[in-house]
Amino acid sequence: MRNFYSVVSLVFVILSMVPLIVQYDYEWVKLVTFDQKGLIGMLLPIIYGLISIMFGFVSRKGTVKTLLLVFGVSFLILNSAYVFVAIFGFQDP
Repeated sequence: MRNFYSVVSLVFVILSMVPLIVQYDYEWVKLVTFDQKGLIGMLLPIIYGLISIMFGFVSRKGTVKTLLLVFGVSFLILNSAYVFVAIFGFQDP
């Protein structure tokens, strides 16, 4: 069962990093965010990152668990910074 948790965590890590990596090909971003625009479309990768961290904690021990948690936390921080800049950085002056 712990191998299943590792696979689920890896899937959610990939889902959380897709909007950061393929920003220029919007078709892939629409697939990941279910074609949602606005705040919910920006928050879905953060939710994916949180889910990947939760499944990473219960995955099997060792290098796999460490890598899943490191990548999950790093993409969660990157997506959070991206949303912070999008919400507060692009307001009307």
